[in-house]
Amino acid sequence: MVFNHLSEDVLPSLVLVASPYQLLCAIEYLSDRQLLESAHVLFEVAENSNAEQQMYHLLNKFNLFHYKRLSIANSGTLAQRIASYAHQINVFITYRFNAILIGDVRHQWMQDTLCSLEAEHYIMVDDGAAVLSIYQHILSKQDCTLPVNLFPDSAVSRQQEAVQIKRELGLQLKTRKLGTFSLFNLPSPHFFKQHQFSNVLKVLRESKELSKKKEVHFIGTHFVELKLLSESEYYFYLKRTRALIPDHIDLVYFPHRGEDFKLKIPLLAALNIQFKELPCPYEMFLMQTFMVPSQLIGFYTTCLFNVKAIFSDNIETSYIKLKDKELQRFKDMDWMHKRFSLYDQVVSIYQQLDDDNINKLF
Repeated sequence: MVFNHLSEDVLPSLVLVASPYQLLCAIEYLSDRQLLESAHVLFEVAENSNAEQQMYHLLNKFNLFHYKRLSIANSGTLAQRIASYAHQINVFITYRFNAILIGDVRHQWMQDTLCSLEAEHYIMVDDGAAVLSIYQHILSKQDCTLPVNLFPDSAVSRQQEAVQIKRELGLQLKTRKLGTFSLFNLPSPHFFKQHQFSNVLKVLRESKELSKKKEVHFIGTHFVELKLLSESEYYFYLKRTRALIPDHIDLVYFPHRGEDFKLKIPLLAALNIQFKELPCPYEMFLMQTFMVPSQLIGFYTTCLFNVKAIFSDNIETSYIKLKDKELQRFKDMDWMHKRFSLYDQVVSIYQQLDDDNINKLF
C-alpha cells in the first residue's frame, strides 16, 4: 500500500474506481487535462484477485504513486459498513481538488466520497458499456446530479438512519453536478467530452507500425460464473465460433477477470481454442504491442467499442447475440435496484453495437 498526504502547494485530483477499466478511463481524463502527476487513487477490488493485479500494473505503468486499496465492509450493521470507508473520506475533508473522478455511481462509497469533498470538477468516467444504462435510466433523468438513491424501495426510516450515521461520521453529502467523460455520446449539461484513448495510446504504443497477426481473438465473459448461462449454453457459442474460423487460423480466448480459469481451459482445449491471460486490460495489451488480430469477437463486451474506436477498420469487430430464450431470462434479473433489468442493459448495448457498425457474427 502506498498513500501519501496531499501537499498544500498543489491542487490534485482524486480517482474513485472499482475496476481496471475504470482506472484506464480515469487515466485518459487525467492525461488529457495534464493532471496525472498529482492524482491520488482510491480503489476497491478483492485482495489477491486478477483485478487487483491489473490495477497495480496500470498504476505502475502510468507512474501513479499515490494510491490505496480500500477494504469496504459488505456485512455487519449499517454503521459498521459506512464506517469502513468514512474514515478515508475524512482524510481529505479539508482539501480542495481539481477534479474528483468516479467510475461507477452504483458504489455507495464512491457517491458519498464525491458528495463530501470539494472540487472544481466532478466527472464520471466509463464503467464499460454498463454506463449506457446508468446514463439512460438514471443520470439523464435527474440532470446528471448526485447523489442517486441506490435503494429507493428501502424504508424511509432506514434511509434517514443512513444519513444520520454519515453526518455523525463527518460526511457532508452535498449535491454535485456530474460531468461525463466517455467513449460514448453521453452528454451532460455540466461537462462532456467524448474520447478515443488517444492520450493513453501515446504512452503505451511501443511500435510505430501496426502489424496484423493471422489469428482471431475472442473476449470471454463470466456468464457461467454469474449463473446467467449454463456450461452447455456457453459451450455452444464457443463451438459455433470455432466452426466459423478456418482451421489454419488460431482462435485465442482472452478471459474476463471474473472467470473460473480451471473450468474454461479444458473446454477451450477440446475445441482447439488457445487460452491467454493478460496482466492488463485487453485494450491496453493491443495498444502496447501494436500487434492486432484480424478479427475480434465478443458477446457485448466493452472491448468491441474500444478496439473499434482506437484501431478503426484495422480490426474487424464482431459480436455474438444471445438466443432470445436466454435474453428473456434476463428480464427478471434486477441489475440496479429496480431501476433497470439486465435485459434492459443488454438491449441498450446491442443497440449501440449496431449504431457503431460492429458486425453481428450470429
